[in-house]
Amino acid sequence: MDEFNNKENEQENVQEEIKPDYIAKPVDDVNEQKKNEMTEGKGISIGAMVCGILSIVILFLNTWASLCLAIVGIVLGIIGIKQGNKGFAITGIVCGIIAIVLHIIFVRIVYGIIKWIIALIISVAK
Repeated sequence: MDEFNNKENEQENVQEEIKPDYIAKPVDDVNEQKKNEMTEGKGISIGAMVCGILSIVILFLNTWASLCLAIVGIVLGIIGIKQGNKGFAITGIVCGIIAIVLHIIFVRIVYGIIKWIIALIISVAK
C-alpha cells in the first residue's frame, strides 16, 4: 500500500513539473479583447464621418458652418486614423476635403456674381 501511495505522489509531482508557466486564455476572452481594441476609438471616426457628411449637406445653407464642420471632420479623421479605425475616419477626411473645395468654388462664384452685379449697377447709374 505504501508503494502505491508513493507512486501516486510521484505521478502528481511529474504532472506539476509538466505544467506550462503560462495560462492559456480562453478563445472568448481573446475575441472580447480584440473586439474592445477595435471599438475603442470608433466614436471619433464616426464623428469625423458625420461632420464630413454634414459639411457637404449644409454647404449651400450656411457656408461658414459647413467650413467649420469640414475642418472638424478632417481633424477627427486624422485622430481616428492614428487610433487605427480607418474606414469611417477616411470617409470623414474625404468628405471634409470635398466640402472645403466646394466651399472655395461656391464662395468664388458668389463673389464673382456679386462683383458683376455691382459693376452692372455702377455702369447703369452712370
